[in-house]
Amino acid sequence: MAVNYNASLVVGTVLSLSLSSQLQTGLNLMTTRVYTVLCAITVALFALFGESSHAAPQERPERARHQVQLPPQLEFRAPQYVDGAHAGLVGDGRTDNTQAFQRLLGQGNRTIRIAPGDYVTGKLTIPKNTILLLAPGVIIRDSGKLGPSDRLINIVAGNVYIRARGAKLLSDRRTYGGGEQRHGVFIYGASNVVIDGLQSDDNSGDGFYIGGPPDRPAENITLDNCVASGNRRQGLSIASARNVQVIDSLFENTRGTPPAYGIDLEPNNAHDWLDNIRIVRARTQANDGGGILIVGTALKSSPDRVNVDIVNHISVGERHPYQTVSADRLAKRMQYTGTR
Repeated sequence: MAVNYNASLVVGTVLSLSLSSQLQTGLNLMTTRVYTVLCAITVALFALFGESSHAAPQERPERARHQVQLPPQLEFRAPQYVDGAHAGLVGDGRTDNTQAFQRLLGQGNRTIRIAPGDYVTGKLTIPKNTILLLAPGVIIRDSGKLGPSDRLINIVAGNVYIRARGAKLLSDRRTYGGGEQRHGVFIYGASNVVIDGLQSDDNSGDGFYIGGPPDRPAENITLDNCVASGNRRQGLSIASARNVQVIDSLFENTRGTPPAYGIDLEPNNAHDWLDNIRIVRARTQANDGGGILIVGTALKSSPDRVNVDIVNHISVGERHPYQTVSADRLAKRMQYTGTR
């Protein structure tokens, strides 16, 4: 309502002054009761009209509409909403969008929506506190300009959520003719990362890679309903990490350079970790090397750094559904159920 509460205060003041003068000349019992009723009316008017002037500002409807429900394991805010359509992205499968993507990602603290389209780009780094919403039908296409040690999507900071069901990262490994480091998604030393539903295909290295510098593993990482298909080295490599969940994901058709497994857990040195790695209902199929490989050489003297649980793995058309190398001393810290 548009009436200001000051009007109710004026009414109350006038009534109070008027009746006060009567009281001074001698109020009878009836007048006193009338005064009490009028004071109650004044209080009610203040409560009714005062709220319109002093209520907390309401959240703008368009801001509320863009809020994203984060997975329960993530707790951060990315308050600035940006639509890729307004940032110069061109999804025609030809235009190089590298600079447009870099401007769009900025320094983080953003929720970014990408509409369906075929977006060509070079390497990109996802900054901290980023929510990236890829609509079904989005293709993030490698421009073919990655250096020998470049990766297409780099996540090296904390708090990243990528919702991408029906979206795809797509390279063309024939463009590079070899090498094994040009990964699709490279998570390195980062923490609190959830990737939901992303497909990462035809990379010259791995579809997904999770690792970190010595004694700084990636932590609290979730891949949920992801797919890696046709990659050259691995579908997924985990080199150093703590608290990883890989859930309901598919890794297939890896071939080109060893080990060529669907999933490879292989620390590089004694300062790496494979701690609380949980792989649930993974499906591996038609990978040249096999389904899931664990190489324990680097950590055979540090079994306390290993805790791996593989649950209900399904392997289709693979010579080695599940294999371990140099892992005898780690066997008690690795659990496996599935097809073998």
